[in-house]
Amino acid sequence: NPGDGIGFAAWPAYRVSNAQMWGMQHRLNDCYRQQRFPEPKFGSDATIALGVYMGVNAKGAKSIVPAIKR
Repeated sequence: NPGDGIGFAAWPAYRVSNAQMWGMQHRLNDCYRQQRFPEPKFGSDATIALGVYMGVNAKGAKSIVPAIKR
């Protein structure tokens, strides 16, 4: 998919909503929280696997970091 890299290529990013710089690991943990799933431990096998999967699918995407997110 040509759009697979768009989301992945924009992290790390500055989150305006909480005035913090977030990496992909924090972003994935926040996705779990927003879905009301138990938040995985930082650096868990599941979030590392998701990050690697997203990175592989983003192959060739142009990085646009650091980005600003709301």
